[in-house]
Amino acid sequence: MTAIHLHTIGMHCPACPPRIEAELDHLPGVSRVVACRDLGLTSVMFDEDVVNVSTIRKRISDAGFSTQLLNRRALH
Repeated sequence: MTAIHLHTIGMHCPACPPRIEAELDHLPGVSRVVACRDLGLTSVMFDEDVVNVSTIRKRISDAGFSTQLLNRRALH
């Protein structure tokens, strides 16, 4: 498993975080998503054998938000 934290630009209302979470919740390989509007942060835990960071960022972009990778950590 891998965990990433993305600075997420464009979350302006209470409906934004659930929109991002819904966009990633059903993506194969993603096990957990938490988006926080107040921090402008989206945290994602996922299996890199199934999905990659680029795909995750593309899905968030398709939902109307920009992202910047802040950190990435392998979980054992």
